[in-house]
Parts: sequence; structure tokens; C-alpha cells
Amino acid sequence: MTLTTIDRENMDLEAATKRFVENYYTTFDANRADLVNLYHEDSALIFDGRKFEGKEAILAKLTSLPFQQCQHRVATLNCMPTGDHVIVTGDIRLDGKQDALLFTQFFHLIPTPQGSFYVWLDFFRMDSDWGQEQEQEGHLLGPLVVTSGEIDALSCLYISKGAVLNCYCVVLFSQLKG
Repeated sequence: MTLTTIDRENMDLEAATKRFVENYYTTFDANRADLVNLYHEDSALIFDGRKFEGKEAILAKLTSLPFQQCQHRVATLNCMPTGDHVIVTGDIRLDGKQDALLFTQFFHLIPTPQGSFYVWLDFFRMDSDWGQEQEQEGHLLGPLVVTSGEIDALSCLYISKGAVLNCYCVVLFSQLKG
């Protein structure tokens, strides 16, 4: 499967972001290994509270998840007007089971010289205890600081109602160069 990324010249960034999200989950559901080109060496994945840095570590995590088949259904998609901050909520069905698990995912996308984007930060939280310790209501994950080039991200994730991401705070700022 060939991945398409967001065309930076596209004037309708919201539509481009929607295409990116649809493509991401279609690819994830079909063959997670094909997501490798959307991550770089400076990318980070926070998956249910565990951090994976670099494209190889991220790919290893995504391809080692304890299910063979999955199907994502996006319920909400919100993005900044610039298209580079994306928040998705929805549900996922694993291995053909009827019961769906809720998830929340945040993408921070970075433009590339070719005019597309790659995933710099990917926060994923699933409402389940499969393979991870169960979060308690009111548990704060963070702060987490990730640095890449001229951009730092300070992120805090707040967990409510089990392991469902209820609210989040992502603060981005540029470093001053002297």
C-alpha cells in the first residue's frame, strides 16, 4: 500500500488532514509496517503511557501489538487551521470482536522539504487494560518533554473514566537562537 502525505501547497489543509487520517488508519488496519515512512528518526510515539523514539522503535511497537486484525472507526477529527496538530477519537475492533475499544490519538505533524508532513509526535491512548497497566481515574501522565531541532513540546495527558483521554494540554514553543 502506498502512503500519501499532506501536500503543503494544498490550500484546504483541513481536507488534507482528513485524507491523512483516513490513509493512516486504512494503512494501520491493512499492514502496520507500511506506516514506517510517516515517521522519522526524531519521531516519538507515546503508546498508552510508554515512550518509543525513532522510526525503528515505533515500527517495532506498532508491529508487535497483540492482535492480528483491527478496524478503526473515527468518531471525531479536530485539527488546527495549519493542519499540523490533529486530534482523533474513535473506536477500534480487534481480531473481529464485536466489542469496540475507545481510543484517542494526537498527531503533531512536521512539514518536510518535499512539501508534505511526517509524524513527529504521536500520542495514543486506548480504553483497555490489554498488555498495559490499568490507569486510575484522575491519573496525570506527564509532563513529558520531547525536543527536536528548534521545537520543544511539553505535553500532559490527563486520564479520566478508566484509560480514556479526557483532556490534554500541548504547549509548543520555538527556541531563540542567538
